[in-house]
Amino acid sequence: TYFVDAGDAFFNSPYADPVNKDKKQTLANTILDAYNRMGCQLMNVGIYDLSYGTEFLAGLREKANFPFISANIRYKENEQLVYEPYAVIQTPDLKLGFVGVTNGDSRHQDLSFSDPIESAQQTVSYIRDKVDLVFLLANVNDLYEHRLSEEVEGVDFLIRSNTPRISRQPKVM
Repeated sequence: TYFVDAGDAFFNSPYADPVNKDKKQTLANTILDAYNRMGCQLMNVGIYDLSYGTEFLAGLREKANFPFISANIRYKENEQLVYEPYAVIQTPDLKLGFVGVTNGDSRHQDLSFSDPIESAQQTVSYIRDKVDLVFLLANVNDLYEHRLSEEVEGVDFLIRSNTPRISRQPKVM
């Protein structure tokens, strides 16, 4: 069993709540502590995770026993990636590659978001021959989920957050 998160683990809204800031940030730290204790292996950064800004999330990242990934979240000032675009988990039998993307949100003034489709394809193409299976962790809306599953080649599994739906019958890609 592998414990990974496709995004939006820390907050339940893309908006910072100034009235309940301390309570929300304490909850985020508690979630991170639980993830560390449960052996989370990696997390794709979702839009809700950025609710209280990149500095707060950087503080959580420093305490995490696992990497945060995203192939399309960039610093606006220099267009450099904020997080590693992918991570690899070595199992006894296989190398598992995980790529993360998100829709993006213009409210984050210090960040830019590359196109999730292009970013996913570029990163998947880069790691495809280095791993046995590719998992795309996608913090996206319905439209992007459909496009990712249709347009990005080389993905074995797509795991999506940012939806209230539960997939009881996975789609074959």
